[in-house]
Amino acid sequence: MLRIDSLGKFEVSLDGSSFVEGVEPRRGLLLTYLAENQGPQLRSEIAQLLWPNTEERLALNSLRVLLSRMRRQATTPFLDADRTTVSIGADAEVSYDVDQIRAVGRRVHEVDEATLRQAADLYEGSFLATCSLDEFPALDEWAAAIRAEVEMLMVRILYKLSKLLLESRSDSEAAVRYAQHLVELAPEDDEIQGIYLEALT
Repeated sequence: MLRIDSLGKFEVSLDGSSFVEGVEPRRGLLLTYLAENQGPQLRSEIAQLLWPNTEERLALNSLRVLLSRMRRQATTPFLDADRTTVSIGADAEVSYDVDQIRAVGRRVHEVDEATLRQAADLYEGSFLATCSLDEFPALDEWAAAIRAEVEMLMVRILYKLSKLLLESRSDSEAAVRYAQHLVELAPEDDEIQGIYLEALT
């Protein structure tokens, strides 16, 4: 399984072992980009995203080298690539935390408390918060849009979860914890401030 943890910490693992530790950040960024943009992606566009200040021919060559190293080190094949495109294979098993947040955040009224808790606990911070994107201005803009989307979804998840916990009074400690996270994401919202104060009482 390819696992991508991008919320707060940034870790990519393959079959339980880190696939990015000790290597340049482009490997993790490439895999996150491919997980986010499903289906074949043009090599030329990816090369410019990852090597923005490099001549296209050289950037494409650098991408070829990166893909070759990844294939050699992979314990399980998971990349599909041809001369013009690259993607995560359709048959690859992928766990991507942002997609898990989306799946729950878009149907908060249909899922149970345990599912809401599981999604809430995935969020340890902003999207790619620990990854410096100064070298990659286009990726920085791309990440900012995802960051805003995830924060909006987390407000929905934490709001629903906090309300459920307050209604049930089953776990006051968790109610305070999740309500506090909610306030951190939406500090200007008076209703959310009220939820937090209620959790404290």
